[in-house]
Amino acid sequence: MSKIIITIVIIIIIAALGYWIYQSTSEELTEIEQAC
Repeated sequence: MSKIIITIVIIIIIAALGYWIYQSTSEELTEIEQAC
C-alpha cells in the first residue's frame, strides 16, 4: 500500500510542477507577443 501512496504523491508533485512551468512559460510568451 505504501508504494501506491508514494507513487500517487510523486505523480501529483510532477503534475503540479509541470502545470506551474506551463503557466510561467505561457505568461512569458504572452509578454513577448505584447512587446512586439
